[in-house]
Amino acid sequence: NLGDAPRAVKEMVESHLDPGQHEKAIGDFKRESLLLTSLEHPSIPTIYDYFFDGQRGRYYLVMKYIDGGDLAARQRAAGGLVDEKEVTEWAIQACDVLDYIHSQTPPIIYRDLKPANLMIDSRSSRVMLVDFGIARFVAPSQKGVTAIGTMGYAPPELFAGNVEPRSDIYSLGATMFHLLTGKDPQDNPLLIFDFTKNPKPRQIIPQMTTRMEQIICRAVEYKPENRFSSAKAFGQELDDHVRTLRLGTPGEQFIPAPDTQIGETVIAPANICVHC
Repeated sequence: NLGDAPRAVKEMVESHLDPGQHEKAIGDFKRESLLLTSLEHPSIPTIYDYFFDGQRGRYYLVMKYIDGGDLAARQRAAGGLVDEKEVTEWAIQACDVLDYIHSQTPPIIYRDLKPANLMIDSRSSRVMLVDFGIARFVAPSQKGVTAIGTMGYAPPELFAGNVEPRSDIYSLGATMFHLLTGKDPQDNPLLIFDFTKNPKPRQIIPQMTTRMEQIICRAVEYKPENRFSSAKAFGQELDDHVRTLRLGTPGEQFIPAPDTQIGETVIAPANICVHC
């Protein structure tokens, strides 16, 4: 009994499967749906039920209905560019839920993080990760995972069949890049984050802080080992940054120059980050 509260039903369509693949798909769906129903996190909509319609060849998940818009809609409403502090706060919450699913045994890799799959719950104002249609439980050493994702947001290793928690870090970095610069990674999916050939974030949006540019560039590094080591580490960096943003534009910082004698002080411009 679900009561009178509205629910969302996610429909997943099965197609082009032979009988062997069909049975495996049903088994995988049941297993993964059962595991998803066990997840408890404020940024994951509660999943109440799941079932398979054999006649139509379709799978269904019944979950909590989120009545807020997604981040893509928020971006459009903002005229294409979202405030840096707001994006940072959203990303901190995204890192928290990614850290949660990555900490499962085996880890859950979301694989399709993008603005359209992050919603804002109008009741709690919390970021919600809403579409687990292609999320997968992946053992740390597992190879040959099906390459599914959204071009531009998906990291290079995903299309080679390799996926790991840092793959989601790349997608979150790409999402932040899009929200902050207005440049959709899907428009140039293979090269947009090759900053030797394409503009870095602050070349597109000069008002972006230097530290945010550094954060984004690290998150979308080509090699996973060069990204943040985990969603938790990513979130900690963002949390430190947002505390600075909440203070507003910092005043002049007194930083000794390398050749300054003891007792002397020089004034550094306000746009120099004392953490870098």
